[in-house]
Amino acid sequence: MCAVQGGHSAQSINKRVLYPSLLSYMEKNISIEAMKQALEALETLDSGDSYKTHNAATALRQAIREAEKEQVEFQDFVANVQDAEKKACEIINREWVGLTDDDMYELRRKGHHHLSERDFLAIEAKLKEKNAT
Repeated sequence: MCAVQGGHSAQSINKRVLYPSLLSYMEKNISIEAMKQALEALETLDSGDSYKTHNAATALRQAIREAEKEQVEFQDFVANVQDAEKKACEIINREWVGLTDDDMYELRRKGHHHLSERDFLAIEAKLKEKNAT
């Protein structure tokens, strides 16, 4: 678990972002099961009006397909959020890496010969300040 800007942890972000969606997902899962049970009961029911029974069964099958598609989309959403959270934690926990002597030499060789080591250290300090969390 890593801290993110503003002092929020990944867990608090999960509570605000994923938990409400997860509750909705669970409710839909229960609804899908209820629709499947209703469809099964409807298919075994012999009401004498096969047209209405057929239409109701068709509507239930369509609703089940749509709800199951939404479940897959939600699972993809959760996976994407978890991937983003992992990447954010990796970035947040990345250690500052300053310029090495070789880096400074290479920069001077590539046309920044007017910069001294003191200039490089001042630039580093400013970047470090700007990127501090």
